[in-house]
Amino acid sequence: MNQLGTKRLETERLILRKLEVSDIEPLYYNYGSDPQTASYVMWDKHKNIDETREYVESCINAYNDNKYLWVVELKELKEPIGMIELLHIHSKYQTAEVAYAYGSKWWRNGYATEALKRVLHYGFCEVGLAVIEARHFPSNPASGKVMEKAGMKYEGRLRKRMINPTTKEREDLLVYSMLKEEEHEF
Repeated sequence: MNQLGTKRLETERLILRKLEVSDIEPLYYNYGSDPQTASYVMWDKHKNIDETREYVESCINAYNDNKYLWVVELKELKEPIGMIELLHIHSKYQTAEVAYAYGSKWWRNGYATEALKRVLHYGFCEVGLAVIEARHFPSNPASGKVMEKAGMKYEGRLRKRMINPTTKEREDLLVYSMLKEEEHEF
């Protein structure tokens, strides 16, 4: 497995790149403070721009440790609309999890699928991962559709695994995955 960290990636409509200090304000307004986005992720909505600043600064510092975290920038807007990350990377088993979130203003345009396909390709073909998985709350079926459109397959349900930060209720997680040998199909 190659420890490459976050490299700049592109798709037809998107640039996936490392976070920069200049991203703090657009990330706060386009994504971090969006209550709709926060209702489907495992973190709380940012209460103020200082929370976003702390988050961005901690992420920038983590790039030194081979962190795989991209801000997703819409080429035509030249601003971040969300983020995608490879996390829980196990070098011994060549596995990782992928997580993503986008501001609700950009939902239903195919951006999440486009970015996910690119990160899956990078993970398999450049980093050398064998399996990449993803999870979502059942209350967010659109995220499962993104995973399916990117070629991931449904594996199962983890019962009452997380507490939804918005509802404060326990929720199941639905798990999808892709194997390296399946990536070429998409």
